[in-house]
Amino acid sequence: MRHRSMSVRRVAAALGVCAGVFVLVGCGSQERAMTSEEQAEKLRRNLTPELYNLHQRPTEVRNEYAVMVNENLRMMKQDLWRALLIDRQSRLAREPIPR
Repeated sequence: MRHRSMSVRRVAAALGVCAGVFVLVGCGSQERAMTSEEQAEKLRRNLTPELYNLHQRPTEVRNEYAVMVNENLRMMKQDLWRALLIDRQSRLAREPIPR
């Protein structure tokens, strides 16, 4: 009889601990709703949240940046070819070199 009462106590203690954990987790997970004044203040701080600058969204700014980087790299390669004198055929040969 003593053995059975110990197991009932253990089960009751385990259920009590689980219930306590559920109560604590349930109470701490809710966020406070913003009042209308807080919403208005948030809107006043950033009237156009979808725009990154005066006329572009963040995706348009990233696209423009990608195009700029691509053009700059291609121009740099072209400048390097000119500096290494490999952008055209040699003018030292007597006969013309066909292309």
